[in-house]
Amino acid sequence: MVVSLISLLLNTTALELSTEQDIDLNTELKSTGWANILAGATGSVIGYPVLGETVLAHHMGLAWALL
Repeated sequence: MVVSLISLLLNTTALELSTEQDIDLNTELKSTGWANILAGATGSVIGYPVLGETVLAHHMGLAWALL
């Protein structure tokens, strides 16, 4: 859980810098937390935003669906 939390904060901050947009960390923490609780309850793996794919999608003009 700690590694996921730190990764989420680092990736979200890097996304803010690379996309030059403000991201509400409180909302990100809450939504990722609930998603990970649901994933854990169903036997799935934890998740958080992936920096490379999100930045690529932003440069391709698909960021409206991701941010």
